[in-house]
Amino acid sequence: DVKDVLTAIDHVVNKGYADPSKIFVLGGSHGGFLTSHLIGQ
Repeated sequence: DVKDVLTAIDHVVNKGYADPSKIFVLGGSHGGFLTSHLIGQ
């Protein structure tokens, strides 16, 4: 799951859809668990 999210982030940044300095993560339940893993990357 972490790899999928990181790949999606890279994709939207490379396409110019997102500013990498303004990306944040938020999640509840499994999303909260995933959020803690993403922050650790």
